Amino acid sequence: MCPHMDDILTYLRDFPPAEADLERPERRLLHLAKAFMDVSLAVELFHAPDEPGVWDFEDMELVP
Repeated sequence: MCPHMDDILTYLRDFPPAEADLERPERRLLHLAKAFMDVSLAVELFHAPDEPGVWDFEDMELVP
C-alpha cells in the first residue's frame, strides 16, 4: 500500500470530498487508504500492527 499512497490520493483528489457522493469503487479505495493510515500509525508508534497487551489475531477463533 505504501508505495501507492501518493497515486491513490492524487486519483481521489478529482472526486467529490463527501464520502457519500463517491461511487462504490472510489469509496472502497478511500476506505482502504483510511485503514492503511490508521494501521500505519500503530506500526510507527508501537512497532507492531496491534497495541501492546491485546490478543493476537492468530489467537482468536472465528465461530460461525
